[in-house]
Amino acid sequence: MKSPKEEISNLLTKQQGEVLIERMEDTKSVSSDYLEEFKRLFISKPSVVLTLAFNPDTKFVSSVKKWFEGNLGEEILLDLKVDPNIVGGIILVCNNHYKDFSIGSAISSLVLVAHKAQV
Repeated sequence: MKSPKEEISNLLTKQQGEVLIERMEDTKSVSSDYLEEFKRLFISKPSVVLTLAFNPDTKFVSSVKKWFEGNLGEEILLDLKVDPNIVGGIILVCNNHYKDFSIGSAISSLVLVAHKAQV
């Protein structure tokens, strides 16, 4: 079972973690041990941002995280976003690469092609 700190690390993106660390470093009341633990949990992990059209359940999130960790070979921070406008599919940002596999994007492309064909 993961500690509360490890559970929280799965909820923040790397950028959010860096901002929080900056704020924590400015606060004298935070112990250096806690700050070092926080840095280890948040900053050392690569982040994967996944946009879905639906609100996933825990089982789905767990299997997606496990798949990425197995294929990337290391533990990740999974940042999930829900945007019903993508209709279906996913939008993925991983290792600074952006890929749009959404149905909404495909529909927009088809509409643009159909519009150009009519002009």
